[in-house]
Amino acid sequence: MLGILVLGSTLFITYSLVKNALFGKQVSTESFTGTIDIIVPISSGDTFYTEQWARALLELRSPFVKIHILIDGHHSLIEHLNNFAAKFSFVEIHSFLTRPENTESTTWMISQISHRLESEVVVIADPELIPDGAIFSSLPKLTKEKDRVYLALPQTGKSKVINEAIALLHPNLLFASLFGMQKYRFTLTLPIISLTRMWMAMPLNTFRELPLQNLRGSFKDIFYQHWFDQKKQVSLAFGEKHLLRDYPVVFEEQLKEFRDFWNHLWNRHTRKSFAIMVYALIIWSFPLICFAHPFWSMGSIFLLVLYRFFSKIVFQESWTAAILHPLATVIAWAGFFWWIYEQAGPKKIRR
Repeated sequence: MLGILVLGSTLFITYSLVKNALFGKQVSTESFTGTIDIIVPISSGDTFYTEQWARALLELRSPFVKIHILIDGHHSLIEHLNNFAAKFSFVEIHSFLTRPENTESTTWMISQISHRLESEVVVIADPELIPDGAIFSSLPKLTKEKDRVYLALPQTGKSKVINEAIALLHPNLLFASLFGMQKYRFTLTLPIISLTRMWMAMPLNTFRELPLQNLRGSFKDIFYQHWFDQKKQVSLAFGEKHLLRDYPVVFEEQLKEFRDFWNHLWNRHTRKSFAIMVYALIIWSFPLICFAHPFWSMGSIFLLVLYRFFSKIVFQESWTAAILHPLATVIAWAGFFWWIYEQAGPKKIRR
């Protein structure tokens, strides 16, 4: 029964990934002459790559860009961010040292500056993704021309092959494999959208319609639910080399990051995202789990090879990283069981 369920699920995510790869738009190097507001919310624990951003801004193809960096609390990067903003007249720092209780930091910060945004296109940029100059104009141009929301997913970075293979087993891959505004797929993608690294681009009128008064949930959850309820057209875009998701190149740090990822999932307000990720990991590693059963194992291997062929096209990973998929799943399970051990293990006595 589990074998039939896994094979059926693998077929489903492969079909969805292929469909989204065909209909999704690739970010190009086209210029945009309109006005753009880019919001970069930075909360506790977020990383902002100031040197890479500085290089990207020097390559800007559109002169009508305003960048708003929102900082929640006393962030450790505040000094670096102030030095970064001082180099560019179109970059503004908005620091919020306090905020009301029971509010989600990013949603609340966006609501505080929403009245100041007047550009044709608004982009909410994930601070941990590394852009180049082209995406600042090409993504807004795509958004303006089609008059719809675009969710731009990044390319997977290439530092070390095994680290690249591990990094792709991430909610971004799962989101791209399930994405669709049909009700049954929306139900699956809603729990994982807040975990997905992306840039969200939308026309100004679409931004102004967002329910920013709902400050209790993740802004991605709130926006995605709103667009679904309002039957807004939401499409995928793929950043390719113009938008990069970085990751630790030291193996031990990446394994620790995977452990912390499971801890974050478990402590979220809903356990549905946790269950979906566990099931996805079972799908991705099923040939190893069921290696003694030749039919299920061989069938799953064939489907996963097909699946990873298309994931390589979507996320521009190397062929070697795709081949290391079985090893990556073993390491992902190691992070999962490490987290379980820490949860179930003896607690340290507080003195």
